[in-house]
Amino acid sequence: MKRKLLLNSFAGAANTIVNIGMMAATVPVFIDRLGLESYGIFALISLVSIINVIGSFGFSTSLIKYLAEQGRCRESDSDIQVTLVFLIVLSVLLTASAILLEPFILTGVLGLSAVQYTDDVASCFRYLVAANIFNLVMQTSFAVFDSLQKVYVSSVIQFGFNVTSRGGMLLVLLSAPSLSGMGFVYLIMSIGTAVVSVVAVFSVWGNFVTRIPWSGVTAALRKHATYSATVYVTTLFGLLYEVMTKIVVNRFIGISEVAIFDIAVRIKNLFWSIGE
Repeated sequence: MKRKLLLNSFAGAANTIVNIGMMAATVPVFIDRLGLESYGIFALISLVSIINVIGSFGFSTSLIKYLAEQGRCRESDSDIQVTLVFLIVLSVLLTASAILLEPFILTGVLGLSAVQYTDDVASCFRYLVAANIFNLVMQTSFAVFDSLQKVYVSSVIQFGFNVTSRGGMLLVLLSAPSLSGMGFVYLIMSIGTAVVSVVAVFSVWGNFVTRIPWSGVTAALRKHATYSATVYVTTLFGLLYEVMTKIVVNRFIGISEVAIFDIAVRIKNLFWSIGE
């Protein structure tokens, strides 16, 4: 137990330090190669990550709770599989809806002008939206690791994702700067990391019960929805503050100021993670 706590603490601290270093190294390059306006557009369309929160229903939190209490058993197997399938289906529906409503979201909601709404921006938006599906898979996998007190596994996988996605974006910017290229790299790394996380779950958890009766599906969904409701609403409101602030800044001040605000938020989040 003591060894696990040390590993979890060390992995979390190392991840935070690396994130600080990566942000200090990459953000200036992003701004230099893209310019403040393009970086602001990227920061604005990156808000589509809210689909992760909307589509998760807070199930990751409830999954950690119930898996930790139940341990490895048929009910836990059912919880993992039902939650994962439900989140993937819901995320696919939300992603398809976002892509269909792309012009309305980018111009009507986020406030991009007709000049800013280019093919490059649209492609980046689609890549980032599609990546949400695989990010939800990662969240479910991380919940399994955390319930087993193996947070260090989540940290290592998250570390790999941060390094490869940021590093890939950096290569795109240094070779042929484009928002679509950055979005494509993010999608590919999301897919790869999701696959790695699922393989790791099978390695850590073992085999799953393959047949789940319909009554078991509805019972699992009801159980998780009941517990996660309060956490879900709180998390959603917390995230909406940042989303709405960036949209308001863009509409009333400018897209370049969104870039500056995004950098300030990233710095604040890093200091908060250090404090934790």
